[in-house]
Amino acid sequence: MNKAEFIKELKDSIRILDDSEQQYFVEEYTQHIDMKMSQGMSEEEAVGEMGSIKELSREILESYHVKVDGEKTDAESPKPPFLSEVKTQSDKLYGNVAKALRKAGQSIKAFFVKVDEKQKEKKLEKAEAKKERKPFKERFLPANMGEDQSKFGIGKAIKILLHAIAYCIKTFFYACVYVMIFLWNICCFCVGLFFAVCLAFLIFMIGLLFVMLTQGYPVIGMLVGALGAALCAGAVIVTCFIAVRSTHRVKVQEGGEANA
Repeated sequence: MNKAEFIKELKDSIRILDDSEQQYFVEEYTQHIDMKMSQGMSEEEAVGEMGSIKELSREILESYHVKVDGEKTDAESPKPPFLSEVKTQSDKLYGNVAKALRKAGQSIKAFFVKVDEKQKEKKLEKAEAKKERKPFKERFLPANMGEDQSKFGIGKAIKILLHAIAYCIKTFFYACVYVMIFLWNICCFCVGLFFAVCLAFLIFMIGLLFVMLTQGYPVIGMLVGALGAALCAGAVIVTCFIAVRSTHRVKVQEGGEANA
């Protein structure tokens, strides 16, 4: 028996129920069969795992207090009728929550897959750009130097020497910039560390003065001064943190351009 035949017979066996209730059980068992098929079972094996349609329909109808012949058994049921409705609504709510969680999981998985694909594309672009970049000799030596060595004279030698000097000057300039930035950062760090120690001492003094003030000592002026000094120290620390500069690797491109 395949899935379509199973669902059709199940729906026929519980046709006494309302259409919405029939649709609920049809969707429920369809999901069960699809889940087992996704686990590697064939369609016939998944349908066989569901059991006998007669037993399933009997259990479903008994949960609604309906005899197999279609008569209601409200008088014979020891449970209140509303419990069945509560169970039905709970099952529906569980199914809806499960569907929502499954969709959310699929969306999150798709998002991370896209992010991973974009990262791979960026890596490929960087690798291709690195391959296309000309080597040092091609950037600084004349283009036709390798084609005809006999034409390589004093003029070309001077040109190569000038290119080399310009490259050395540019490298020296950026080295100086890096050293200046490094020294600036060291200075900012030392100043910030000094004022951080001062701030810690001022906080201790503020606590001590506050305790003395609660004991009746006339230290309100000292307390206000300590608060002002603490605020100034905090402002200096923040300023030093903002003043720190970050260095970037200098990339020399074709044509002598440089990006920081």
